[in-house]
Amino acid sequence: TVIAGRPSVLDLNDCEAIEQATAASKGGQPQVMRDSWFAELSVGLGSHTNDAYVEDLREFGYQESGNYLGRAGVTAGYGISPYVALGLEARNLDTRRFARETQEVVQGFEWYSYGVGALARVQRPARRVIPYMQIGLGVSLAKSVLDEIVVTDESFVPAAGSDELPPVRTVERAHWHVGAYASLAAGVQIMVSRHLGCFAQLAWTFAPTIGNRMDASHDVGGVAFTTG
Repeated sequence: TVIAGRPSVLDLNDCEAIEQATAASKGGQPQVMRDSWFAELSVGLGSHTNDAYVEDLREFGYQESGNYLGRAGVTAGYGISPYVALGLEARNLDTRRFARETQEVVQGFEWYSYGVGALARVQRPARRVIPYMQIGLGVSLAKSVLDEIVVTDESFVPAAGSDELPPVRTVERAHWHVGAYASLAAGVQIMVSRHLGCFAQLAWTFAPTIGNRMDASHDVGGVAFTTG
Protein backbone atom coordinates (compact mmCIF):
# COMPACT_ATOMS: atom_id res chain seq x y z
CA THR A 1 0.00 0.00 0.00
CA VAL A 2 1.31 3.44 -0.91
CA ILE A 3 0.46 6.28 1.54
CA ALA A 4 0.93 9.88 0.43
CA GLY A 5 3.82 11.62 2.14
CA ARG A 6 5.37 8.42 3.53
CA PRO A 7 8.22 6.34 2.05
CA SER A 8 7.19 2.85 0.87
CA VAL A 9 9.14 -0.36 0.18
CA LEU A 10 8.33 -2.33 -3.01
CA ASP A 11 8.54 -6.09 -2.56
CA LEU A 12 9.62 -7.59 -5.97
CA ASN A 13 8.91 -11.15 -4.79
CA ASP A 14 5.21 -10.59 -5.44
CA CYS A 15 5.81 -9.39 -9.06
CA GLU A 16 5.32 -11.70 -12.04
CA ALA A 17 8.16 -11.79 -14.60
CA ILE A 18 7.21 -11.10 -18.23
CA GLU A 19 9.25 -11.36 -21.47
CA GLN A 20 10.62 -8.13 -22.85
CA ALA A 21 9.16 -7.24 -26.25
CA THR A 22 11.55 -6.21 -29.01
CA ALA A 23 10.60 -2.92 -30.60
CA ALA A 24 11.33 -2.25 -34.26
CA SER A 25 11.41 1.24 -35.66
CA LYS A 26 9.50 2.05 -38.80
CA GLY A 27 12.66 3.31 -40.44
CA GLY A 28 14.75 0.19 -39.67
CA GLN A 29 16.43 -2.17 -42.14
CA PRO A 30 13.94 -4.21 -44.23
CA GLN A 31 13.84 -7.92 -43.52
CA VAL A 32 15.08 -10.29 -46.22
CA MET A 33 14.36 -14.01 -46.00
CA ARG A 34 17.89 -15.03 -47.02
CA ASP A 35 21.27 -15.48 -45.39
CA SER A 36 24.00 -12.97 -46.21
CA TRP A 37 25.96 -15.72 -48.01
CA PHE A 38 24.31 -17.30 -51.04
CA ALA A 39 25.09 -19.84 -53.78
CA GLU A 40 23.27 -20.49 -57.05
CA LEU A 41 23.39 -23.27 -59.64
CA SER A 42 21.87 -22.41 -63.02
CA VAL A 43 20.91 -24.13 -66.27
CA GLY A 44 19.27 -22.70 -69.37
CA LEU A 45 19.58 -21.80 -73.04
CA GLY A 46 21.69 -19.22 -74.85
CA SER A 47 21.99 -17.64 -78.28
CA HIS A 48 24.84 -17.45 -80.80
CA THR A 49 26.42 -14.37 -82.35
CA ASN A 50 26.93 -14.24 -86.11
CA ASP A 51 29.66 -11.69 -86.71
CA ALA A 52 32.50 -11.03 -89.15
CA TYR A 53 34.45 -14.00 -87.78
CA VAL A 54 31.62 -16.40 -88.62
CA GLU A 55 31.20 -14.82 -92.06
CA ASP A 56 34.90 -15.43 -92.76
CA LEU A 57 34.43 -19.12 -91.94
CA ARG A 58 31.50 -19.35 -94.36
CA GLU A 59 33.53 -17.68 -97.10
CA PHE A 60 36.11 -20.44 -96.72
CA GLY A 61 33.41 -23.04 -97.25
CA TYR A 62 32.60 -23.91 -93.65
CA GLN A 63 29.00 -24.63 -92.75
CA GLU A 64 27.52 -25.11 -89.30
CA SER A 65 27.37 -28.78 -88.43
CA GLY A 66 26.14 -28.57 -84.86
CA ASN A 67 25.24 -26.07 -82.19
CA TYR A 68 25.11 -26.39 -78.43
CA LEU A 69 22.64 -23.95 -76.91
CA GLY A 70 22.85 -25.19 -73.32
CA ARG A 71 24.11 -22.89 -70.61
CA ALA A 72 25.19 -23.78 -67.07
CA GLY A 73 26.88 -21.88 -64.28
CA VAL A 74 27.57 -21.44 -60.61
CA THR A 75 27.48 -18.23 -58.55
CA ALA A 76 28.51 -17.52 -54.97
CA GLY A 77 28.28 -14.20 -53.17
CA TYR A 78 27.71 -12.19 -50.04
CA GLY A 79 25.12 -9.51 -49.32
CA ILE A 80 27.00 -6.51 -47.95
CA SER A 81 23.63 -4.84 -47.29
CA PRO A 82 19.97 -5.65 -47.92
CA TYR A 83 20.32 -3.79 -51.22
CA VAL A 84 23.74 -4.81 -52.58
CA ALA A 85 25.53 -8.15 -53.02
CA LEU A 86 28.97 -8.97 -54.43
CA GLY A 87 30.02 -12.34 -55.78
CA LEU A 88 31.94 -14.58 -58.16
CA GLU A 89 30.62 -16.57 -61.12
CA ALA A 90 31.77 -19.28 -63.53
CA ARG A 91 29.77 -20.40 -66.57
CA ASN A 92 30.02 -21.73 -70.07
CA LEU A 93 29.52 -19.49 -73.08
CA ASP A 94 29.28 -20.13 -76.83
CA THR A 95 29.94 -23.59 -78.32
CA ARG A 96 29.75 -24.12 -82.09
CA ARG A 97 30.84 -26.61 -84.74
CA PHE A 98 31.60 -26.02 -88.43
CA ALA A 99 32.74 -28.37 -91.20
CA ARG A 100 33.69 -28.35 -94.88
CA GLU A 101 34.54 -31.05 -97.38
CA THR A 102 37.90 -30.61 -99.05
CA GLN A 103 40.33 -33.01 -100.73
CA GLU A 104 37.85 -35.84 -100.15
CA VAL A 105 37.95 -35.39 -96.35
CA VAL A 106 35.68 -33.55 -93.96
CA GLN A 107 37.56 -30.78 -92.18
CA GLY A 108 35.98 -29.68 -88.94
CA PHE A 109 36.40 -26.59 -86.79
CA GLU A 110 34.81 -26.06 -83.39
CA TRP A 111 35.20 -24.09 -80.19
CA TYR A 112 34.17 -24.18 -76.55
CA SER A 113 34.17 -21.08 -74.35
CA TYR A 114 33.83 -20.19 -70.68
CA GLY A 115 33.71 -17.15 -68.43
CA VAL A 116 35.02 -16.61 -64.90
CA GLY A 117 34.58 -13.29 -63.12
CA ALA A 118 33.05 -11.06 -60.47
CA LEU A 119 29.57 -9.56 -60.20
CA ALA A 120 27.74 -6.80 -58.38
CA ARG A 121 24.00 -7.14 -57.73
CA VAL A 122 21.45 -4.50 -56.72
CA GLN A 123 18.22 -5.90 -55.30
CA ARG A 124 14.96 -4.80 -53.76
CA PRO A 125 14.75 -6.28 -50.25
CA ALA A 126 11.69 -8.42 -49.55
CA ARG A 127 10.83 -11.49 -47.54
CA ARG A 128 10.06 -13.82 -50.46
CA VAL A 129 10.18 -12.23 -53.93
CA ILE A 130 13.45 -10.36 -54.57
CA PRO A 131 13.93 -8.71 -57.99
CA TYR A 132 17.49 -7.73 -58.88
CA MET A 133 19.80 -6.36 -61.55
CA GLN A 134 23.49 -7.16 -61.84
CA ILE A 135 26.64 -6.46 -63.83
CA GLY A 136 29.55 -8.82 -64.32
CA LEU A 137 33.17 -8.47 -65.46
CA GLY A 138 35.71 -11.20 -65.96
CA VAL A 139 38.00 -13.32 -68.10
CA SER A 140 36.72 -15.32 -71.06
CA LEU A 141 38.50 -18.48 -72.22
CA ALA A 142 37.95 -20.36 -75.47
CA LYS A 143 39.42 -23.55 -76.90
CA SER A 144 39.27 -23.89 -80.69
CA VAL A 145 39.97 -27.20 -82.44
CA LEU A 146 40.84 -27.37 -86.16
CA ASP A 147 41.10 -30.56 -88.19
CA GLU A 148 44.32 -29.79 -90.05
CA ILE A 149 44.82 -31.63 -93.34
CA VAL A 150 48.16 -33.44 -93.69
CA VAL A 151 49.51 -35.54 -96.58
CA THR A 152 50.03 -39.17 -95.62
CA ASP A 153 52.34 -40.04 -98.54
CA GLU A 154 55.04 -37.46 -99.16
CA SER A 155 56.40 -39.47 -102.11
CA PHE A 156 53.10 -39.38 -104.01
CA VAL A 157 53.46 -38.28 -107.64
CA PRO A 158 50.31 -38.01 -109.77
CA ALA A 159 50.29 -39.61 -113.18
CA ALA A 160 50.81 -37.36 -116.17
CA GLY A 161 47.61 -35.54 -117.05
CA SER A 162 45.88 -36.80 -113.89
CA ASP A 163 44.00 -34.63 -111.40
CA GLU A 164 44.54 -37.18 -108.65
CA LEU A 165 45.39 -35.68 -105.26
CA PRO A 166 47.75 -37.17 -102.70
CA PRO A 167 46.22 -39.19 -99.86
CA VAL A 168 45.52 -37.04 -96.81
CA ARG A 169 44.16 -37.27 -93.30
CA THR A 170 43.15 -34.80 -90.63
CA VAL A 171 44.94 -34.05 -87.37
CA GLU A 172 43.33 -32.07 -84.55
CA ARG A 173 45.11 -28.87 -83.60
CA ALA A 174 43.89 -27.09 -80.48
CA HIS A 175 44.46 -23.46 -79.53
CA TRP A 176 43.49 -21.50 -76.41
CA HIS A 177 42.20 -17.93 -76.62
CA VAL A 178 41.94 -15.46 -73.74
CA GLY A 179 39.73 -12.38 -73.66
CA ALA A 180 37.44 -10.42 -71.38
CA TYR A 181 33.69 -10.25 -70.94
CA ALA A 182 31.08 -7.87 -69.60
CA SER A 183 27.50 -8.82 -68.79
CA LEU A 184 24.21 -7.24 -67.79
CA ALA A 185 21.42 -9.26 -66.20
CA ALA A 186 18.02 -8.92 -64.59
CA GLY A 187 16.24 -11.56 -62.57
CA VAL A 188 14.04 -12.46 -59.66
CA GLN A 189 14.57 -14.72 -56.65
CA ILE A 190 11.73 -16.51 -54.89
CA MET A 191 12.65 -17.69 -51.38
CA VAL A 192 10.69 -20.62 -49.97
CA SER A 193 12.70 -20.53 -46.73
CA ARG A 194 15.69 -18.67 -45.32
CA HIS A 195 18.11 -21.19 -46.86
CA LEU A 196 16.32 -22.34 -50.03
CA GLY A 197 14.86 -20.62 -53.07
CA CYS A 198 14.76 -20.50 -56.85
CA PHE A 199 15.44 -17.83 -59.45
CA ALA A 200 15.10 -16.93 -63.13
CA GLN A 201 17.48 -14.62 -64.99
CA LEU A 202 17.90 -13.04 -68.42
CA ALA A 203 21.46 -11.95 -69.25
CA TRP A 204 23.38 -10.41 -72.13
CA THR A 205 27.13 -10.99 -72.39
CA PHE A 206 29.72 -9.35 -74.64
CA ALA A 207 32.90 -11.43 -74.89
CA PRO A 208 35.18 -10.91 -77.95
CA THR A 209 37.61 -13.77 -77.47
CA ILE A 210 38.49 -15.78 -80.61
CA GLY A 211 40.43 -14.01 -83.38
CA ASN A 212 41.73 -14.87 -86.85
CA ARG A 213 44.50 -13.60 -89.11
CA MET A 214 42.15 -11.13 -90.79
CA ASP A 215 41.71 -9.16 -87.55
CA ALA A 216 38.16 -10.42 -87.02
CA SER A 217 37.18 -11.49 -83.52
CA HIS A 218 34.26 -13.60 -82.42
CA ASP A 219 31.95 -12.66 -79.58
CA VAL A 220 31.34 -15.86 -77.59
CA GLY A 221 28.68 -14.16 -75.47
CA GLY A 222 25.06 -13.54 -76.44
CA VAL A 223 21.71 -13.65 -74.68
CA ALA A 224 20.94 -16.41 -72.18
CA PHE A 225 17.94 -17.35 -70.06
CA THR A 226 18.78 -19.43 -67.01
CA THR A 227 17.01 -20.71 -63.94
CA GLY A 228 17.99 -22.65 -60.86
